[in-house]
Amino acid sequence: MGILFCPDSAPLFQLGRYTFSMTTLTGKQIIVTGATSGIGEQTAFGLAQLGAGITLISRSAQKLKDTQQRIQTETGNNQIDYIVADFSSIEAVRTAAELYLARHKRLDVLVNNAGAAFRGRRESADGIELTLAVNHIAPFVLTNALLALLKETAAANPDWGTRVVHVSSAAHTQGVNWDDPQFEKKYSTMPAYGQSKAFNVLFSNALARRLAGTGVTSNSLHPGVVNTNIGQSDNGWLAGKLFKLVFAIIGTSPKNGAETSVYLASSPEVAGVTGQYFDDSKARKPKSEMLDEAKQEQLWQLTEGWIGS
Repeated sequence: MGILFCPDSAPLFQLGRYTFSMTTLTGKQIIVTGATSGIGEQTAFGLAQLGAGITLISRSAQKLKDTQQRIQTETGNNQIDYIVADFSSIEAVRTAAELYLARHKRLDVLVNNAGAAFRGRRESADGIELTLAVNHIAPFVLTNALLALLKETAAANPDWGTRVVHVSSAAHTQGVNWDDPQFEKKYSTMPAYGQSKAFNVLFSNALARRLAGTGVTSNSLHPGVVNTNIGQSDNGWLAGKLFKLVFAIIGTSPKNGAETSVYLASSPEVAGVTGQYFDDSKARKPKSEMLDEAKQEQLWQLTEGWIGS
């Protein structure tokens, strides 16, 4: 299967199975978080190939500079900006949003891609379990801080609208530990990670309902089993090395893993589609709990309590 977006006069580029027109996103502005490696980097690369202005967000200034230069060199697109932000800090995420708003007058797509897994229970500077802080709290804060600009951009582009893309995982099927969402009683890496991915889908669906009629869409996705460094957040962690070994054996490449993110961020086929969960660029049914509006609202209220707003 392939998706072809290619006016006869436009140059093309290939991303996995997909062929795209390199003018598809000309004039649009996109944020990609966690953009210096893995799926995020390949997503940024693919969207830059389509002509969009890209703002990369990650925690390492040097990696951001290197990625910016690499994308500019390989795509010929010089509209690559970056913002340094530590996603374990609510203040840092809010500052990142403020910096973007100061620099840019539009936002067409926000790709919430950043994610991490940790051994042992830790808390962020805000007193939030670290997996929860990075994988859910940060995109929740960033998205809400940028919603006004997303809505303004959608109003000015009613045919295309604007889009929020949440990179979740099939791990969301582990569900939510509503009795102990911060794993204070018993912590385990994969349940904490899986829950954070469930929160991504719940947040995406709750956001889609709130944005109905605004022209802003919200969808989540599973990128596939991808050979990335997601399980290596702790250097020297034996389980992290096992993650890498297993993913290297069974995982697809980050470039292939970015296909659905690029598809949701750019395809005219999904203009106006919202509140869906995608796998392999097709809408799929997530775990039934993710479709429960009461659970979506429970998470929203919990999150507002965690961030103190």
